Amino acid sequence: MPSPSDQWLTKDELAERFGLDSVHGIHRNTASGDWPAHKVLGKLRFSPEDVAEIERLITHPATLRRREATPPPPPPRQRRTRQTSASPLRGTGFADLTPRPLRDRRGSDST
Repeated sequence: MPSPSDQWLTKDELAERFGLDSVHGIHRNTASGDWPAHKVLGKLRFSPEDVAEIERLITHPATLRRREATPPPPPPRQRRTRQTSASPLRGTGFADLTPRPLRDRRGSDST
């Protein structure tokens, strides 16, 4: 009779063994390649070697997981203040609405 350490575990048994709340994390880690796994008849199974490797990945303090190794996102961009041609008399935030001088248009007969 094979010993319990020689059995291949299902995802539910693996979650129970490591005290995981759900199997979604197991699917995510195996799909990304962070955890070793095998497909047997279309279902995830974990060999004793796989379980030992997963245990090392979970419990070893020097192991950096992918999300810890990624750099933090950049800080949000600051909004630039709006550029206006404000007069010192009006203060900031108001556009200068004084009329501009007329220019001669090209090709017009101004004589």
